Amino acid sequence: MKCEGQISGLNSFVVKCWLLRNNRQRLSYYRKRYIQSRFGFGEVNALLFASDRGLKVPKVYGYGGINGAFNLRKAEFLIMQDLDNHTDIGQLLESNRRDQEECKSVLRRAVPLFMKLYESNCNHSDLNLGSILLSNDSCCDDYLLDFEFSKFHKAPSLELLMFHAGYFIDHCSDYLTEETTDWWFREVVEAIKTCDLPAEKHLKDRFNFHRDRYLLRRKKRMKVY
Repeated sequence: MKCEGQISGLNSFVVKCWLLRNNRQRLSYYRKRYIQSRFGFGEVNALLFASDRGLKVPKVYGYGGINGAFNLRKAEFLIMQDLDNHTDIGQLLESNRRDQEECKSVLRRAVPLFMKLYESNCNHSDLNLGSILLSNDSCCDDYLLDFEFSKFHKAPSLELLMFHAGYFIDHCSDYLTEETTDWWFREVVEAIKTCDLPAEKHLKDRFNFHRDRYLLRRKKRMKVY
């Protein structure tokens, strides 16, 4: 759940809320808070860590929670930068679905974000059509969202890059031809600034494996590395 507003001295902001709807969630919140970050606590930590690693993510303005009966946490909220001058990549692909060259132009803008995830050793785990915001103004940056289930590792991983590229492009399948999907794979591979690459067939096999978003449930996605 999200709402918008303004705070004196700040630009407009967005409040993202998590509702812990039952006692199972409320009790597990404390048990898993530090070993498996979730809800607002998990996302605020991930956003701060992502920003420190050079990823373009919304600024965090505040974080808090509300406790209910027996002092158990029943809701959490995160106050962050409102990126109102941006459009999610899903809307752009949908509006250009009849023109594959325009779709390629949209996707090309997203490639640097995938490279930043690769360079920062991040498994986002949930890259979808709403997780990438592209600026409506060429002078502004593009952003990544929804880091609640992300994990950071010690070194870059081509497996992770193929996972991000394949899992994301599967969400775009309603708008893209197979030719455009093949083009996307090549575009991502060519953006890797290293000569020490496995055979393209191996990378393509891993890319295709990760294209099945229904096979890869969240717990499996979080373990990809």
